[in-house]
This record gives sequence, C-alpha cells and structure tokens, in this order.
Amino acid sequence: MSEGTQARVDFCVQYHDERRRTKVFCEKIKELGLLNGQRVNQTMSDGTEVKIADYVSIDPSKLTALDKDTLQELHQDGSLATIFAQLFSLENWNRLIVRRSTLQGSS
Repeated sequence: MSEGTQARVDFCVQYHDERRRTKVFCEKIKELGLLNGQRVNQTMSDGTEVKIADYVSIDPSKLTALDKDTLQELHQDGSLATIFAQLFSLENWNRLIVRRSTLQGSS
C-alpha cells in the first residue's frame, strides 16, 4: 500500500473511532439529563431583543447536581474535559455578539 493510500486509510479509521466516541459521549450526557435548550439574544440600541440562535447545550446547574461517583466516572473516561470545553466555548457568544454589533455599526 502506498504512503498516500495508507494515510487515507488511517484517516478513515480515526474518523470512525472519533465518530463512535462522539456518539457514546452524546448518549451519556443525554442519559444523565445534562442537556437543556438555550437561546442567545442580542439587545439592539433601541432596546429590542433579536434572537441570534437556539441551541442545545450542557446545563451547568445540572452538571453541578451530579453525584460524586458520576462526576468521577466522567472524569476518568475523559467526558468531563469535553463537557468543560463545551461550557467554556459558550463564553464565545458574548464575543460574537460584540463583533456582530461592531460590524452592524460600521455598515
């Protein structure tokens, strides 16, 4: 097998493995009841609210309510790091809204 072909096969194997891990992770957080619907709004200069997005996210309060054994299991299998990464990424909404406001103001 050529180097290029092997690289493609390795990529497919890695993709398949990551897809399977993602499916298991999503099933686990759904089973634990950690998901919650969210909405992001932007307040315009005239005071009106404009919906930016509706999405499903991990609810920090539901995560906090988990028992220590479940949290330890999530930590040991690597899920807790993924959960925190998702929660930290939510902080980007404020930056995106500021950027959107800035771009709207310059047009």
